[in-house]
Amino acid sequence: MARFSLPGLLQYYQESHPGISFEITTSLSSQLCKRVERRELDLAFAFGDIPFKGVKYRFASEQAYLASVKPLDMSRLSSYPYITYFKDKYTQQLIENWWAEYYLTPFPRGLVVQHGDICREMILKGLGYSFFFVRGYMADHPQYVYPLHYKDGTPLLRNTWLLCPDEPENLRPEVQSFIRAALDYSRSQSSHT
Repeated sequence: MARFSLPGLLQYYQESHPGISFEITTSLSSQLCKRVERRELDLAFAFGDIPFKGVKYRFASEQAYLASVKPLDMSRLSSYPYITYFKDKYTQQLIENWWAEYYLTPFPRGLVVQHGDICREMILKGLGYSFFFVRGYMADHPQYVYPLHYKDGTPLLRNTWLLCPDEPENLRPEVQSFIRAALDYSRSQSSHT
């Protein structure tokens, strides 16, 4: 979110609200949800369908991809080296549920790194494959990117939610205007895809 969507959203918002400043906090989605519930943050964007006590709006829905620099035989996926990065348990569960639908083997544990950018660099060095919910992670590099679908043909999707602790009309005016702008921006981006 902070790398691919937030910069464009902030630019969009600041065009009509110059002079507004932001303090951006990044963390796992479940941690951000708790901080919004405790009113430590005005808003948060969270990946996946995480339990949340507050108001949430769907901001985006992204498809899962498997990325590798080498072609992979998807029927033999468990035989290839796997690289992962820290994800919230709700995102990880989506991937593991997809895996269980196709493979009898346990979900691979593989090489674990801190961040998606590090994982991408490992993939680009040919050290294995991984799952991403943002195609842009691998957009500038020659590689193999496989969109993931369930057996019934439905794409494996993850929702991104805009979370707020209360109904917008009960929040500060600048937070209300940001929510409106974020939802407008989301609609404009989804109409381009």
